[in-house]
Amino acid sequence: MQVKSHHIFYIVMAIGFLTMVSGSAAADTINVDDSGSANYTTIQAAIDAANNGDTVLVYPGIYIENVDVNKELTITSLSGNPNDTVVQAADQTKHVFNVTSNNVTIEGFEITGELWKQGIHRLGICLCGVEWCNINNNSLSGNRRGILLTTSSSNNIVFNNSILFSDSGILCGGNNNIIKNNLALENGVGINVRGSHNNITSNVASNNFIGVMVIDCNNNTISSNVVERNNGRHGIEISFATNILLYNNSLKSNKNEGICLDFSDNNTIEKNNISFSGTDGVFLLISNYNVLNNNTIMNNSNHGIALKDCDNTILSNNNVNSNNGDGIHIWEKGSEIDYDAIFAWGGSIGNILIDNIVSKNAGYGIYIGNFSVNNTLDNNTVDSNGKDDIHITDLENNIIDTPSQKVPYPGLILIIVVFLVAYLCRRNSSK
Repeated sequence: MQVKSHHIFYIVMAIGFLTMVSGSAAADTINVDDSGSANYTTIQAAIDAANNGDTVLVYPGIYIENVDVNKELTITSLSGNPNDTVVQAADQTKHVFNVTSNNVTIEGFEITGELWKQGIHRLGICLCGVEWCNINNNSLSGNRRGILLTTSSSNNIVFNNSILFSDSGILCGGNNNIIKNNLALENGVGINVRGSHNNITSNVASNNFIGVMVIDCNNNTISSNVVERNNGRHGIEISFATNILLYNNSLKSNKNEGICLDFSDNNTIEKNNISFSGTDGVFLLISNYNVLNNNTIMNNSNHGIALKDCDNTILSNNNVNSNNGDGIHIWEKGSEIDYDAIFAWGGSIGNILIDNIVSKNAGYGIYIGNFSVNNTLDNNTVDSNGKDDIHITDLENNIIDTPSQKVPYPGLILIIVVFLVAYLCRRNSSK
């Protein structure tokens, strides 16, 4: 078969193009060593020389620089040990790592600076409008915020980092991100969630002012976290948020409420263990259509569960026992002076309490205050509480579907009375 010369030309050109493409696609590893024994002595110089897809491999040392990551790179320490590969901001007014490219991995570094000062917005790692980044196995301390995901950052993974001594340990403002297996310790807010459709799971938030804060967002899942000994306010605080799932978290020894939900509707609090809170185990304020199901709430300093001006809440299958106040307390209408202003709240209406176990609380088992009406109690086990097992101020407008639930000991009392009457009758007849 005869091959024309112009066909040969196109074949040669195609082979050359494919060779060029395949050559450019090969990823390189660029070494960084501050001692001068590698390709570069600074991380930024290595990034400037790199191509998308390359790996910047950083040897142990102390790197005082601000790093701009504007390419798709893996930036990793050689040892994988954050303690021996330190990156510290050279300019305290800039982020240590500023990531503006998708598909970036940063792993194995200690990222630190002086403790932040008011007005200096330096961050440890800033993910600025990016996707598909992985931030893992880093130790961050002394930054204004440890890790920030801006509101336009989505589909990123923040995994297995430790964040200390920051205003916010992790601030997640974007959507569809995964925040997993991180340690947030001694920050203002351990983990602060302001975006939607994020998964916050298996983290430890301890000794912060607030453990986990979820504010002005929707459709986030907060699951399997350990939130304990947060010493300013609450373990988990949810404000102005909807469709939040709090599932299987352990909350212990937080200064105020274990879980505080205010001005938030249509949320689910399920299978959490809440104990030794400084005030209530779970407190809901002006929040409607929420579900508390199958939680264990015990040994809290005040009430186990408290509702203030909350309507159409379902409390089901909760084990509420050994709290120092009431087991379940539904507040009456009232007001108080708060920061020189009068704060008023109404009663709670249309709530359903079903299949709960409420026992051994120091106060009432279940308390429903004045102006809290049209609430339904069904099939609860309420016994051995310090005051009345069930106390309802307005009986006419609340429903107890199973009357026997309200007094656990009448059978025993009746038996004693019967035996006493029989004894007295026999005694009189023998005279």
